[in-house]
Amino acid sequence: STVVKFISRSCFDQTKGAELLKRLARTDMFDPTLMEEYILLSSTHALLHYTQQTLGASFSRKCLDVIVNSGGKNRMAIDRSTLLQLELLINAKTGKTKDSLVASIDCTKTSVGTRLLRTTLMAPPCRSDTINARLDLVDRFLENEDFFYAVLEHLKHLPAIDKMLTDIAVVPRLEMKLPPVRNESPVVTARMASKGISALVCIKSTLTALPALAGMLQDH
Repeated sequence: STVVKFISRSCFDQTKGAELLKRLARTDMFDPTLMEEYILLSSTHALLHYTQQTLGASFSRKCLDVIVNSGGKNRMAIDRSTLLQLELLINAKTGKTKDSLVASIDCTKTSVGTRLLRTTLMAPPCRSDTINARLDLVDRFLENEDFFYAVLEHLKHLPAIDKMLTDIAVVPRLEMKLPPVRNESPVVTARMASKGISALVCIKSTLTALPALAGMLQDH
């Protein structure tokens, strides 16, 4: 079930949202004209501020990729009404994922693959070369069953890479010290330390699993 959290109206601040976005987002990932959009900036500040407060940490500089789906960048724009009517993500009768399109075709082996499938259904590509390249890959799997199952087996060994990247992007919050020491020092909590250790373990597992997967893909 989804938990609804109410955020104070004061968190929806356009100016602070612009400052936060400039500090955290990669500048090559979005159109500078977005800095004039009140709803986007204010909601960005509310979301990121709440997330940082909940985590008890801050995000590192230039750690965010900002992608605004408005039908550009060779992707279709599907509105919420169409998503519901086509039952792409949820069943229209029950409001649950079961018996929806994504539930019927989701055979992904990683959390990253699950999210990518949902993203692709919500904003499918419209370039013919992209579509044909994916169809060619499907044909390759259908023609070589051993290759298909070998890829699945290697994917099982990959950890949750998106979670790992999130843990890497989170840094300790700075705490202002009382006079006469007028500087800031990072506050490392047990939760932050646990996330850092988990990220290191995940990096090690990823580096261990990738060479075998890359070698197998190169052979085919």
